[in-house]
Amino acid sequence: MRLPHNVTSTIVIVLIAIAAQGAGDKRQVGQDRPVPSATMQAGVLHLEKFGSGEPALVFIPGLASGTWVWDAAIRQFSATNTIYAVTLPGFDGTTPTSAPVLDKVDASLAQLIESEHLVRPVLVGHSIGGFIAIRFAEEHPEKLRGIVTVDGLPVLPPLSQMTADERAAAARRTSAGLRTATPEQFAKQQQAVIPTMVTDPAQASHIASLTSRSNPAATADYVEEMMDADLRPSLAKDSVPTLVLAPVPSKPSPGYPPFMQNMTPQELSATLMQFYQGLLVGAPHASVAPIANSLHFAMIDQSQAVNDAIATFLKSVK
Repeated sequence: MRLPHNVTSTIVIVLIAIAAQGAGDKRQVGQDRPVPSATMQAGVLHLEKFGSGEPALVFIPGLASGTWVWDAAIRQFSATNTIYAVTLPGFDGTTPTSAPVLDKVDASLAQLIESEHLVRPVLVGHSIGGFIAIRFAEEHPEKLRGIVTVDGLPVLPPLSQMTADERAAAARRTSAGLRTATPEQFAKQQQAVIPTMVTDPAQASHIASLTSRSNPAATADYVEEMMDADLRPSLAKDSVPTLVLAPVPSKPSPGYPPFMQNMTPQELSATLMQFYQGLLVGAPHASVAPIANSLHFAMIDQSQAVNDAIATFLKSVK
């Protein structure tokens, strides 16, 4: 199955917009937040710690997002597990780091595991956070018990059928547009795009204001490195149990191919599951599960469904 893509559109490529209706936790994102028991730094990563218990869970947000994206999960799992919520450098008002950013994030995750004496934690990532989790699992499978990704895959779906040279060219074009954006331009972009990724318009507007706190040039660094990469050739090295949660809208987006436009919800779910599974061919311990009536920010649209899927996965990897 080929999904549509527009390599000249920065936001569409980067954020993988999907449009639909859905329902989730109506608590406003970023309000009434869980209070960490400690904050710390591991390499380039800023971390908030919550709760206690094994296995430890390391939550990684998506592009331009902060730990607030995981608040519902933190509330639930801090009662039984030690939580480390990550803020990537340059996101949510933190200080950027220089490229290559993904290598530094990888090294910093390894430093966290060592310094906190974590025994095979579980990484949980959204979007680029899921990509980072898959990347880390390929390089350090012995350090992890499992990974869960929410709409995070080994290659950016709109670029999945491109050659390496085509991906590199698209990455340069897209990141250039972000790198030169002023904070005001970046904020305007977020207000235009986030509503296509969250089912509740009020939540979407608020999330866009939160993502606007991130540094545009730092965002460009992550975008360029992720778009240029394809982790699929090394999936066979990943022996870590992996669950990919795929948001499934209640109706097709106008940007979907014509053959998908009249699909029933069941047909749409089956088609999207087939596509996601196709991107994970070669991963011996990966599975895909749908999150119905949700968009890219599925942990906000359907927070309990996502938490239930994580909880079931944790029981399977003990």
